[in-house]
Amino acid sequence: MVSVLNKYPDTNIEIQGHTDNSGSDVYNMKLSKRRASSVANSLRNSGVMGNRISIKGYGENSPNYTNDTEDGRTQNRRVEFLITANSKMQAEAEKESNN
Repeated sequence: MVSVLNKYPDTNIEIQGHTDNSGSDVYNMKLSKRRASSVANSLRNSGVMGNRISIKGYGENSPNYTNDTEDGRTQNRRVEFLITANSKMQAEAEKESNN
C-alpha cells in the first residue's frame, strides 16, 4: 500500500478507525482514534508524507456488520482509508478537462 500511496503523492489520505459496540461510547471513540493513529504512524514511518495524512475516529457509530454476533463485532473492529485528490491534482484535472 505504501508504494501505491507514494506513487500518487497528490492525494490526501484519511485514516478512519472503527470499533464494535463493546464498551462505553467514550472508550470506543478513543479506541477508534488510537487505532487510526497507529495506522497513520505506520504509514509515516514507512515513508508516506505526514502532511497528507489525517485521522478520524468513528467509535461504534458506523458498523458495517451486526454487533449481535462475535463475528460481526470482530468485523466492525477495523480501519478504512479514504483517498482523495488534493488541490493540486484537482486543479490539474480541471485544466485537462478544459482543453
